[in-house]
Amino acid sequence: MTHNPFLDTSTVLLADIVTRDTWQVRKRINAAMVKKYAAIYGAGTSMEPIRLARVDSVLMLIDGAHRLAALRFLGETQTEVIVTPMKEHAAQWAAASANLEHGMPLKSAELREVFRAYIATKQHHAGRGRVKSFAEIAKDIPGKTRYSYRNWMMKDFPEVFRKFYQGSGGEGHSHGGLDYEPRDQQALDLQAIEVHLRQAAALARTLPPALRRTVAKRMEEAHGAVMR
Repeated sequence: MTHNPFLDTSTVLLADIVTRDTWQVRKRINAAMVKKYAAIYGAGTSMEPIRLARVDSVLMLIDGAHRLAALRFLGETQTEVIVTPMKEHAAQWAAASANLEHGMPLKSAELREVFRAYIATKQHHAGRGRVKSFAEIAKDIPGKTRYSYRNWMMKDFPEVFRKFYQGSGGEGHSHGGLDYEPRDQQALDLQAIEVHLRQAAALARTLPPALRRTVAKRMEEAHGAVMR
């Protein structure tokens, strides 16, 4: 990775950028948007740098899934990015909330994924032992009313609702400690890695022997990087 001190950007390999499907609130990549961005890049016009979070030593995608897909479509191997060191929960919320800032409007189901990330990363904790009201949540996540967020809380996080909001008139009670059961992100990551490895192995079997040996060599190099 190289750093540009004048633009506060860095150049990284696309292969080093990790995307987590569970962090992407949009249900799918929009092919028309990817083609549009590919045309912009192809014409030599720059776009806003992709935003990444450095979680420990891993570069996680925060904002720019369509730009990343466009660059890969064009066969590019590297791009300029803005990297911010973050804790994992902060990075997860940054990835979800980035969709509120720009891009195509979120569908209701996608906005619900933003809300789920909001609660999962404890953005509803207001500090000093209190939780935010549904009116405050609606200000944090524009697009739905406080009543919609109340209904989603009841359905998606019933234990959180009973503990902090039931009988409070939507204002929220004081809290203490962890109020939800976090998903096993390591298990999800392992599952994603296994899927990618199986896909890579299947694709490699379509190659001639010489190229298969190249793939095997790259996998040995990857093994060394994993075990460092």
